[in-house]
Amino acid sequence: EVDVHIVTGAVTSAQNLIRCVSRAGLDVVDIVLQPLASSAAVLTHEEKDLGVVMVDIGGGTTDIAIFVEGCIRHSAVLPIGGSHLTGDLAMGLKTAPEEAEKIKLKYGVASSLLVNEDEGIEVPSVGGRPPRVMPRALVAEILSPRVEEMFELVLREIRRAGYDGMLVAGGVLTGGTSLLPGMAEVAEH
Repeated sequence: EVDVHIVTGAVTSAQNLIRCVSRAGLDVVDIVLQPLASSAAVLTHEEKDLGVVMVDIGGGTTDIAIFVEGCIRHSAVLPIGGSHLTGDLAMGLKTAPEEAEKIKLKYGVASSLLVNEDEGIEVPSVGGRPPRVMPRALVAEILSPRVEEMFELVLREIRRAGYDGMLVAGGVLTGGTSLLPGMAEVAEH
């Protein structure tokens, strides 16, 4: 008897990536599924044995890897990530995406509970108009629903895979967007 984790992907995309790296003068030794690579970097053997979900929140996607009894049991890639938060901020604050990214990194929080209601931030305008001062709480109000949606999708995937209630070691967040203050607290709820 053998346990396997089958992953499907576009062969052409992988071949193009290998060709690109080779043209840069480097050798490709192996290709590794992103959630497996992240898991190898951030999870302990004990966590993998007890049961854990690794949630890697990147720019455009969120990668999930579920481990139970030391082996990967499920992986998924959700089409939501930090760039969606940036896009929400750009729309909500009516500013350029580059400025929204800076605001997210400097003032962003995952929960409105972490913001002083009186704090104001300067938001650059578009089209040469002067910047505006807006409440930092507005940034939290814009980000919070998307962060909650992200973790609802993660929970739905855990349930769909049949591992709800089986992950004794809980979850481990990684990836750039996981550094947003309050992410761990929102994930716990």
